[in-house]
Amino acid sequence: MHGKCTKCKNIPVIYDVNVQLNQNATWYQWETINHKYSKTEGSVTTEKMTKKTVKAEKNGTINKLLQDFENDLKPFKKHYFNNIHQQEKYQHIINNLKKNEAVVICDFSENYETKLSEEIQSMHFGASKGQITLHTGMVYLHEMSQSFCTISHNNMHQPPAIWAHLLPVLKMIRDEFQVTIIHFFSDGPTSQYRQKNNFYLIDLFTQTMELEYVTWSFFESGHGKGVADGIGGSVKRALDRQVCFGKDIRDASDAYHILKACMKTVKVWLIEDKVINNIVSIIPNNITTLVGTMQIHQVITKGDGILYYRDISCFCSELKGVCSCFGLKTHCVRSITEIKDILQPVTSNLPDNEVSSPKITARTLDLPVEDVSSDITPATRLLNEVDTMGIASENLNLPFDADLDLIDVNLMPIHILPDPKSNSPEIIKTVAVLPDNTYKPYYPVPNSTKHDILSSKKEDKRVPKKITKSNATVPKKNIKFLTCSGCDCSILSKKAKCMACNHFFCDECVGGVLTIDYLCDKCLGDSD
Repeated sequence: MHGKCTKCKNIPVIYDVNVQLNQNATWYQWETINHKYSKTEGSVTTEKMTKKTVKAEKNGTINKLLQDFENDLKPFKKHYFNNIHQQEKYQHIINNLKKNEAVVICDFSENYETKLSEEIQSMHFGASKGQITLHTGMVYLHEMSQSFCTISHNNMHQPPAIWAHLLPVLKMIRDEFQVTIIHFFSDGPTSQYRQKNNFYLIDLFTQTMELEYVTWSFFESGHGKGVADGIGGSVKRALDRQVCFGKDIRDASDAYHILKACMKTVKVWLIEDKVINNIVSIIPNNITTLVGTMQIHQVITKGDGILYYRDISCFCSELKGVCSCFGLKTHCVRSITEIKDILQPVTSNLPDNEVSSPKITARTLDLPVEDVSSDITPATRLLNEVDTMGIASENLNLPFDADLDLIDVNLMPIHILPDPKSNSPEIIKTVAVLPDNTYKPYYPVPNSTKHDILSSKKEDKRVPKKITKSNATVPKKNIKFLTCSGCDCSILSKKAKCMACNHFFCDECVGGVLTIDYLCDKCLGDSD
């Protein structure tokens, strides 16, 4: 389909045409043309130039029509094949994940416009309303999936913002599910995901987060709609519904707290502006452009400064994506000095001819060395356990420090300790960190024991009895059926209602044809 096969790339198209090729014909064709228009500002009139897509009428011979069709057929074949192939690989990878693998599909939703439950008319015009950025997606794991939405008042959609939105999601799947291999899927706009700055950050954070390797696949142009867009629509509907209930959404913080309260199935994070700015500061200005970026549909990196890429995705090997299929090529996204600094001999399960994964050091990103003091309180020690990434620093200020984790209570790890008050191994004490830096103990109750929990509330974990036909109870009710006004029998199936007298008749009295505008025989006789 790409026109590279020596056997089939020159096969001609066979037409069943019984007319002369030099005969004139008329057809329509979509074209993008230059369009001039005049714009008047005050007393000055200027001419502007813009692009306009039109459905143009073409005239020519049938031979010219066939030539134009074949010229358009070549890129269409490639486009069609890429779309089918990328969708097949996407379905293949999410259905064959290992325990240490995850698939993340993400996309920016259209910015949400802030709304108030009551507004004056002038609020509708000008720049009175702000915009909120929503980055939505789905995480597919070995045995489950989790939808997510990250919110920010910063409207940047470039790579620094992409990774500021992705980092709390990656921390969650890495810490809670021990994922070491991540496969990304997204659409491929060159202003967002498919560009050199994003390639650099993919490689950088693969090294920083100590992942084995990362793949990023792009859907074919015009075919990137997926589950991420559906999650974005659900989030916006939920926000609009809360506005109808009387709540105001003035900024990203309001939207975050509203979604945390009303959407239980979607993980929500609030992204601070400083996180995006700090990632902007670590991107160098001399990143080498990858030639042919628009043709690339998959990139692979192991965090060693070298980017592997191919025209279409492949996950055929045991290490999905790490294969030489479809003409795998390499590209250096970092300088030689950086690569020499990060390359260290470490063991790896990747092929021997591949560059081994680097070992992360504090020197690589100039991370500060923490001074562990002896007067750490138990609360501080427990808070330190929340952040196990080991890469948050004052320089980067990435969104996985303890402060951010305290925003999302659902992400708090629980610490299970033996209960000294009980000899039963089934009774355990669980301690969780609350936003006010306090502990919250509670006692899960086994089937045979009951305990008071916190404010004298009781928890019952008995499995509900399965309802079957033998033990099902039917409530006693006096069931009354409609009576046919024609034959005085009970109407058990279809019925018709007379428009005039409002009496019901069975289908036999009606004659088997049930219509909405039915009139019974008595009413018809009265009308005559």
